[in-house]
Amino acid sequence: MLAAKAGNEYTGAVLEIRRFIADGDDQYSKNFADKLNQVMALEAQLLELTGAGQRPEIEKLIQDTASYKQGVADQLILRSALSH
Repeated sequence: MLAAKAGNEYTGAVLEIRRFIADGDDQYSKNFADKLNQVMALEAQLLELTGAGQRPEIEKLIQDTASYKQGVADQLILRSALSH
């Protein structure tokens, strides 16, 4: 259930950043960050509930999500702010 919810929130975050790219409205970038923060919180909960055998997979997922969030912020959101 947590994994499915995290997946749905992640999809929502991707849609928000696409809207930001298309429209340039800063609210979409805020929505993106909020949704990814929710994803990261759900992933942390999932890690707590995961057995030792699957922990490395969840830890990698958490790292990948954080890297994605930072990459989008660095490449799209900050670049857009500098161009305004």
